[in-house]
Amino acid sequence: MQSSVSTSEELTKHYTTAIDALCEIASAYCALGRVGDARHLLRTSLQLVEASEVEPQDLRSPLAQ
Repeated sequence: MQSSVSTSEELTKHYTTAIDALCEIASAYCALGRVGDARHLLRTSLQLVEASEVEPQDLRSPLAQ
Protein backbone atom coordinates (compact mmCIF):
# COMPACT_ATOMS: atom_id res chain seq x y z
CA MET A 1 0.00 0.00 0.00
CA GLN A 2 1.32 3.45 -0.92
CA SER A 3 1.77 6.15 1.66
CA SER A 4 -0.67 9.02 1.66
CA VAL A 5 2.17 11.42 0.82
CA SER A 6 3.06 9.69 -2.43
CA THR A 7 -0.62 9.31 -3.31
CA SER A 8 -1.16 13.02 -2.68
CA GLU A 9 1.88 13.87 -4.80
CA GLU A 10 0.59 11.66 -7.61
CA LEU A 11 -2.82 13.33 -7.48
CA THR A 12 -1.16 16.73 -7.60
CA LYS A 13 0.85 15.68 -10.67
CA HIS A 14 -2.27 14.40 -12.45
CA TYR A 15 -4.29 17.53 -11.67
CA THR A 16 -1.39 19.75 -12.75
CA THR A 17 -1.02 17.86 -16.03
CA ALA A 18 -4.75 18.06 -16.74
CA ILE A 19 -5.02 21.75 -15.93
CA ASP A 20 -1.89 22.59 -17.96
CA ALA A 21 -3.36 20.72 -20.94
CA LEU A 22 -6.66 22.59 -20.63
CA CYS A 23 -4.79 25.90 -20.55
CA GLU A 24 -2.86 24.95 -23.69
CA ILE A 25 -6.12 24.10 -25.45
CA ALA A 26 -7.61 27.43 -24.32
CA SER A 27 -4.58 29.21 -25.74
CA ALA A 28 -5.08 27.41 -29.07
CA TYR A 29 -8.75 28.40 -29.05
CA CYS A 30 -7.72 32.05 -28.60
CA ALA A 31 -5.30 31.78 -31.51
CA LEU A 32 -8.15 30.41 -33.62
CA GLY A 33 -10.43 33.27 -32.60
CA ARG A 34 -12.63 31.02 -30.45
CA VAL A 35 -12.46 33.27 -27.39
CA GLY A 36 -15.80 32.07 -25.98
CA ASP A 37 -14.62 28.47 -26.04
CA ALA A 38 -11.33 29.49 -24.43
CA ARG A 39 -13.14 31.33 -21.62
CA HIS A 40 -15.40 28.36 -21.01
CA LEU A 41 -12.43 26.02 -20.82
CA LEU A 42 -10.55 28.34 -18.46
CA ARG A 43 -13.58 28.55 -16.17
CA THR A 44 -13.65 24.77 -16.07
CA SER A 45 -9.93 24.73 -15.27
CA LEU A 46 -10.50 27.21 -12.45
CA GLN A 47 -13.08 24.87 -10.93
CA LEU A 48 -10.50 22.08 -10.98
CA VAL A 49 -7.92 24.31 -9.33
CA GLU A 50 -10.34 25.35 -6.61
CA ALA A 51 -11.45 21.77 -5.89
CA SER A 52 -8.18 19.92 -6.34
CA GLU A 53 -4.96 19.00 -4.64
CA VAL A 54 -3.08 21.52 -6.74
CA GLU A 55 -1.54 24.62 -5.23
CA PRO A 56 -1.55 27.66 -7.53
CA GLN A 57 2.27 27.84 -7.48
CA ASP A 58 2.35 24.32 -8.98
CA LEU A 59 0.71 25.55 -12.17
CA ARG A 60 2.30 27.25 -15.13
CA SER A 61 0.76 30.55 -16.07
CA PRO A 62 -1.10 30.40 -19.42
CA LEU A 63 0.36 33.86 -20.10
CA ALA A 64 3.90 32.51 -19.76
CA GLN A 65 3.55 30.30 -22.84
